[in-house]
Amino acid sequence: MAEFFESIIMHPRLWLSVHLLGVCVGLGGATVTDILFFKFLKDFRISRKEADIMHTLSLAIVAALFVIFISGIALYLLDTAKYSASPAFMTKMIIVMILTFNGFVLHQYVSPKLVRLSFSEERGLTQRFRSLRHLAFALGAVSATSWYFTFFLATLKSVITDSTQAHHLLGLYGVIVFGALLASQYMEYSLQRSAAGE
Repeated sequence: MAEFFESIIMHPRLWLSVHLLGVCVGLGGATVTDILFFKFLKDFRISRKEADIMHTLSLAIVAALFVIFISGIALYLLDTAKYSASPAFMTKMIIVMILTFNGFVLHQYVSPKLVRLSFSEERGLTQRFRSLRHLAFALGAVSATSWYFTFFLATLKSVITDSTQAHHLLGLYGVIVFGALLASQYMEYSLQRSAAGE
Protein backbone atom coordinates (compact mmCIF):
# COMPACT_ATOMS: atom_id res chain seq x y z
CA MET A 1 0.00 0.00 0.00
CA ALA A 2 2.84 2.40 0.86
CA GLU A 3 4.50 1.71 -2.50
CA PHE A 4 1.18 2.37 -4.26
CA PHE A 5 0.78 5.80 -2.67
CA GLU A 6 4.44 6.59 -3.25
CA SER A 7 4.12 5.74 -6.93
CA ILE A 8 1.12 8.06 -7.20
CA ILE A 9 2.78 10.93 -5.32
CA MET A 10 5.94 10.60 -7.44
CA HIS A 11 4.01 10.50 -10.72
CA PRO A 12 4.46 13.72 -12.75
CA ARG A 13 0.93 13.44 -14.19
CA LEU A 14 -0.57 13.92 -10.73
CA TRP A 15 1.34 17.13 -10.12
CA LEU A 16 0.68 18.36 -13.65
CA SER A 17 -3.06 17.87 -13.06
CA VAL A 18 -2.83 19.72 -9.74
CA HIS A 19 -0.85 22.47 -11.45
CA LEU A 20 -3.48 22.92 -14.17
CA LEU A 21 -6.24 22.83 -11.56
CA GLY A 22 -4.55 25.71 -9.73
CA VAL A 23 -4.34 27.69 -12.98
CA CYS A 24 -8.02 27.06 -13.75
CA VAL A 25 -9.17 28.08 -10.25
CA GLY A 26 -6.98 31.19 -10.29
CA LEU A 27 -8.11 32.16 -13.78
CA GLY A 28 -11.75 31.64 -12.88
CA GLY A 29 -11.41 33.57 -9.63
CA ALA A 30 -9.65 36.49 -11.33
CA THR A 31 -12.24 36.59 -14.13
CA VAL A 32 -15.23 36.53 -11.78
CA THR A 33 -13.59 39.14 -9.52
CA ASP A 34 -13.08 41.54 -12.44
CA ILE A 35 -16.62 40.99 -13.73
CA LEU A 36 -18.13 41.62 -10.30
CA PHE A 37 -15.88 44.63 -9.74
CA PHE A 38 -17.35 46.43 -12.74
CA LYS A 39 -20.87 45.19 -12.00
CA PHE A 40 -20.61 46.55 -8.46
CA LEU A 41 -19.36 49.88 -9.83
CA LYS A 42 -22.60 50.48 -11.74
CA ASP A 43 -23.62 52.76 -8.87
CA PHE A 44 -20.07 54.19 -8.78
CA ARG A 45 -19.24 52.71 -5.37
CA ILE A 46 -18.31 49.44 -3.66
CA SER A 47 -20.43 48.57 -0.64
CA ARG A 48 -19.15 46.68 2.40
CA LYS A 49 -21.04 43.54 1.33
CA GLU A 50 -19.66 43.74 -2.20
CA ALA A 51 -16.13 44.21 -0.84
CA ASP A 52 -16.59 41.11 1.34
CA ILE A 53 -17.62 39.07 -1.71
CA MET A 54 -14.51 40.19 -3.58
CA HIS A 55 -12.37 39.40 -0.55
CA THR A 56 -13.74 35.83 -0.51
CA LEU A 57 -12.88 35.42 -4.19
CA SER A 58 -9.43 36.80 -3.45
CA LEU A 59 -8.84 34.05 -0.92
CA ALA A 60 -9.64 31.46 -3.60
CA ILE A 61 -7.08 33.12 -5.89
CA VAL A 62 -4.46 33.06 -3.12
CA ALA A 63 -5.16 29.35 -2.59
CA ALA A 64 -4.74 28.76 -6.33
CA LEU A 65 -1.37 30.53 -6.28
CA PHE A 66 -0.25 28.32 -3.41
CA VAL A 67 -1.31 25.19 -5.32
CA ILE A 68 0.53 26.34 -8.46
CA PHE A 69 3.66 27.14 -6.49
CA ILE A 70 3.77 23.78 -4.64
CA SER A 71 2.91 21.70 -7.70
CA GLY A 72 5.41 23.68 -9.78
CA ILE A 73 8.19 22.86 -7.32
CA ALA A 74 7.16 19.18 -7.34
CA LEU A 75 7.20 19.05 -11.15
CA TYR A 76 10.58 20.75 -11.27
CA LEU A 77 12.13 18.37 -8.75
CA LEU A 78 10.74 15.30 -10.53
CA ASP A 79 12.33 16.30 -13.85
CA THR A 80 14.78 19.15 -13.29
CA ALA A 81 16.47 18.87 -16.68
CA LYS A 82 13.19 19.02 -18.60
CA TYR A 83 11.68 21.98 -16.77
CA SER A 84 14.94 23.93 -16.58
CA ALA A 85 15.00 23.82 -20.37
CA SER A 86 11.32 24.75 -20.73
CA PRO A 87 10.86 28.48 -21.48
CA ALA A 88 7.10 28.18 -20.95
CA PHE A 89 7.50 26.65 -17.48
CA MET A 90 10.15 29.13 -16.34
CA THR A 91 8.10 32.07 -17.67
CA LYS A 92 5.01 30.75 -15.95
CA MET A 93 6.75 30.49 -12.59
CA ILE A 94 8.11 34.06 -12.93
CA ILE A 95 4.57 35.26 -13.65
CA VAL A 96 3.34 33.36 -10.59
CA MET A 97 5.83 35.35 -8.50
CA ILE A 98 4.55 38.56 -10.08
CA LEU A 99 0.98 37.49 -9.34
CA THR A 100 1.94 36.75 -5.74
CA PHE A 101 3.42 40.23 -5.25
CA ASN A 102 0.53 41.84 -7.15
CA GLY A 103 -1.97 39.94 -5.01
CA PHE A 104 -0.21 40.89 -1.80
CA VAL A 105 -0.40 44.60 -2.62
CA LEU A 106 -3.98 44.31 -3.87
CA HIS A 107 -5.36 42.36 -0.92
CA GLN A 108 -3.31 43.91 1.88
CA TYR A 109 -3.21 47.53 0.77
CA VAL A 110 -6.06 48.18 -1.68
CA SER A 111 -8.90 45.77 -0.87
CA PRO A 112 -9.43 46.97 2.74
CA LYS A 113 -10.03 50.48 1.37
CA LEU A 114 -12.33 49.58 -1.55
CA VAL A 115 -15.42 51.00 0.13
CA ARG A 116 -13.67 54.38 0.41
CA LEU A 117 -12.83 54.67 -3.31
CA SER A 118 -16.29 55.83 -4.35
CA PHE A 119 -16.72 57.63 -7.68
CA SER A 120 -19.97 59.14 -6.40
CA GLU A 121 -18.08 61.15 -3.78
CA GLU A 122 -15.34 62.43 -6.05
CA ARG A 123 -15.19 65.94 -4.57
CA GLY A 124 -14.57 64.63 -1.07
CA LEU A 125 -11.93 62.15 -2.20
CA THR A 126 -8.34 63.06 -1.32
CA GLN A 127 -5.50 62.76 -3.83
CA ARG A 128 -4.19 59.78 -1.85
CA PHE A 129 -7.39 57.83 -2.42
CA ARG A 130 -7.60 58.89 -6.08
CA SER A 131 -4.10 57.46 -6.52
CA LEU A 132 -5.19 54.33 -4.68
CA ARG A 133 -8.11 53.95 -7.07
CA HIS A 134 -5.77 54.21 -10.06
CA LEU A 135 -3.61 51.57 -8.40
CA ALA A 136 -6.63 49.29 -7.84
CA PHE A 137 -7.49 49.39 -11.54
CA ALA A 138 -3.86 48.81 -12.52
CA LEU A 139 -3.41 45.84 -10.18
CA GLY A 140 -6.66 44.32 -11.43
CA ALA A 141 -5.41 44.61 -15.00
CA VAL A 142 -2.10 42.94 -14.11
CA SER A 143 -3.95 40.15 -12.30
CA ALA A 144 -6.37 39.33 -15.14
CA THR A 145 -3.71 39.61 -17.86
CA SER A 146 -1.22 37.47 -15.93
CA TRP A 147 -3.73 34.69 -15.23
CA TYR A 148 -4.81 34.48 -18.89
CA PHE A 149 -1.22 34.55 -20.10
CA THR A 150 -0.36 31.76 -17.65
CA PHE A 151 -3.35 29.73 -18.81
CA PHE A 152 -2.34 29.96 -22.46
CA LEU A 153 1.27 29.10 -21.60
CA ALA A 154 0.04 25.98 -19.81
CA THR A 155 -2.31 24.85 -22.57
CA LEU A 156 -0.48 25.97 -25.74
CA LYS A 157 3.13 25.22 -24.82
CA SER A 158 3.28 22.60 -27.59
CA VAL A 159 3.16 25.37 -30.21
CA ILE A 160 6.22 27.11 -28.75
CA THR A 161 9.17 26.48 -31.06
CA ASP A 162 12.59 25.24 -29.96
CA SER A 163 14.10 28.66 -30.70
CA THR A 164 11.78 30.43 -28.26
CA GLN A 165 13.49 31.67 -25.11
CA ALA A 166 11.97 32.70 -21.80
CA HIS A 167 12.85 36.36 -22.43
CA HIS A 168 10.83 36.25 -25.67
CA LEU A 169 7.76 35.11 -23.76
CA LEU A 170 8.39 37.61 -20.98
CA GLY A 171 8.72 40.37 -23.58
CA LEU A 172 5.37 39.44 -25.08
CA TYR A 173 3.89 39.30 -21.59
CA GLY A 174 5.27 42.76 -20.81
CA VAL A 175 3.72 44.26 -23.96
CA ILE A 176 0.32 42.73 -23.17
CA VAL A 177 0.44 43.89 -19.54
CA PHE A 178 1.39 47.41 -20.63
CA GLY A 179 -1.61 47.51 -22.97
CA ALA A 180 -3.86 46.26 -20.17
CA LEU A 181 -2.51 48.95 -17.82
CA LEU A 182 -3.33 51.68 -20.33
CA ALA A 183 -6.82 50.24 -20.82
CA SER A 184 -7.39 50.07 -17.05
CA GLN A 185 -6.52 53.74 -16.58
CA TYR A 186 -8.80 54.74 -19.44
CA MET A 187 -11.64 52.75 -17.85
CA GLU A 188 -11.04 54.48 -14.51
CA TYR A 189 -11.09 57.86 -16.25
CA SER A 190 -14.29 56.98 -18.12
CA LEU A 191 -16.04 55.91 -14.91
CA GLN A 192 -14.91 59.08 -13.19
CA ARG A 193 -16.40 61.24 -15.99
CA SER A 194 -19.62 59.21 -16.00
CA ALA A 195 -20.00 59.62 -12.25
CA ALA A 196 -19.49 63.37 -12.65
CA GLY A 197 -22.18 63.47 -15.37
CA GLU A 198 -19.79 64.61 -18.06
